[in-house]
Amino acid sequence: MIRNILFDLGGVFIELTREESIRRFELLGVHDAGALLDPYKQEGIFLALESGKYSKEGFTERVNKEYGLALKPEQIRHALEGFVVKMQDWKFDFIEQELPEEIHLLLVSNTNAFVWEEAEAGHLLKNGRPISSYFEHVTTSYEAGICKPERSIFEKIIEETKIRPEETLFIDDGPANTAVARSMGFVTYCPDNGEDWRPLLRKMLGTRK
Repeated sequence: MIRNILFDLGGVFIELTREESIRRFELLGVHDAGALLDPYKQEGIFLALESGKYSKEGFTERVNKEYGLALKPEQIRHALEGFVVKMQDWKFDFIEQELPEEIHLLLVSNTNAFVWEEAEAGHLLKNGRPISSYFEHVTTSYEAGICKPERSIFEKIIEETKIRPEETLFIDDGPANTAVARSMGFVTYCPDNGEDWRPLLRKMLGTRK
């Protein structure tokens, strides 16, 4: 019996590409961006950013010092948002309008202050809503200080929400993330980046259409 759905954000509600973000950073002067940026888990200073070790200003200062640049936070944000190919707004409509009301919706995302603050300001969705408004509980890596696929981020969610893994479907496009969750007892599904997973949920939960 599925009582909860724990969603990832990027790749699940957002179609992603690393190539555009890499291109933007390289144009700014971050010459090794291709070795540091990943769709699932970042490396180096970008991993530190998603782990909450830097504020926006602190990260900008670190990049400027490391690469001999004079960038502003807005330029960093623009480069990071190169990951976003397409916001799939219709998926948010689906979880709000079609899923049974008794299903608890949660979100866990490896993200950073640059992108998440845009999401919460309503700048990513066409209807202007904060992304968190669709979920009962949200865990971001930079606020938690932990990135997926670390087991402790799932333990934190369980402790804070009291959900039972065996009653929780975890949807994440990162194979390493779903593997760890599955080892903890979660029911998991690993879609392709941008995949339409609505038919799966309709079948599993017996919803209309």
